[in-house]
Amino acid sequence: MMNKHTATILLYSCLQFMVSLSYGQKPEWVINRGESSKYHSSVYLTGFGMCRVNNDTWLEDAEATSLDHAKKNLSEKIVVKVVSQTTYSEEEYNDEFSDDIQSKTFSSSNIEITGLQSETYYDELDGVHYTIAFVKRANLVKSYSERVDRLQREIDGLYAFALNYEQEGNTAMTLKKSLRSTVLFEEMEKYQEVLIGLGQSTPLRKDAITKLQVEELIERNKNSVANSLEDLATKLAFKLDENNGKNTPLKGVIVIPFSYEDSKTPTPFSKYFKQVLEEKLSSFVDWKISQYEDYKNSGNRDLLKYYLKGSYWVNEDVVTFTVFVKAFGAGPTLVRLEQKVDKAVITSATLEYEIPKEESIVTPDSMATEQ
Repeated sequence: MMNKHTATILLYSCLQFMVSLSYGQKPEWVINRGESSKYHSSVYLTGFGMCRVNNDTWLEDAEATSLDHAKKNLSEKIVVKVVSQTTYSEEEYNDEFSDDIQSKTFSSSNIEITGLQSETYYDELDGVHYTIAFVKRANLVKSYSERVDRLQREIDGLYAFALNYEQEGNTAMTLKKSLRSTVLFEEMEKYQEVLIGLGQSTPLRKDAITKLQVEELIERNKNSVANSLEDLATKLAFKLDENNGKNTPLKGVIVIPFSYEDSKTPTPFSKYFKQVLEEKLSSFVDWKISQYEDYKNSGNRDLLKYYLKGSYWVNEDVVTFTVFVKAFGAGPTLVRLEQKVDKAVITSATLEYEIPKEESIVTPDSMATEQ
């Protein structure tokens, strides 16, 4: 059962068209509306389009429109095949990818096909432009199979690096490599979707790293103990994003340096940590961070939609961070969370993290009061 989420198949490639224009006898593919022994379906994937020339449509415009229709028709054939074949794709793909495919509804609007060619015919008597778009199935299968294999090998390499960083206790780099893998998985699945539409299976190697393995690695490190400021900022970024009430990354967020306990005052440490947290929010969860100076110089109100602030409390060897995100104005609090870390994590920055307590001032009046 397909859900309403739209997965657009977007294949990055250069389009190359070979167009021939005829005015003589109608080609077979015109008479049969896209069916032709010249472009037999066992060898070619084809699409058919047409457009009438009238007072409102010039000849060149009609030719371009019929080509667009032909490309769309070709793309729709791929989409129909994908949807109809996902019910039995589990034998050819790992179960995880099969589940992903079956949860999608596909769109043909943005499909681009490598090596696409076209032939057009203009019927002067009827004033209609006809176009057939075609591409060899074998070329597509070869091209996209190679891309799937290349991406899988890149994912395998990133996963190996991520495991090494995890063993070293470098959570931030572990997550960085893992997140890059998830992006490549999304790209790879788009190619796999088209291959399914072409009736071609591309079973993965038995030792290929799966998306589930990468997701487990990410989850494991998101919940591990923070051993550095980089780790702490990374964990806070993930937790803030996960608890965000919006369905998309926040934009226009200004980060305010955390205050020390009840002092309401930032410290050299909190000013530095602000920069680290901003970088992690931007690079790991794609939040759009703003600076007050940018807003002041531009006056663009969209730069200040939310503010992130908090405080940290030092209790012997444990430091507790309390963080929340709120919309400017009378908006609700979107996120509120706590994160405890070892005191060594903040002292590793070698920056002052406490506000010096004011020394008592002895005066005659105070002395009289004490007496």
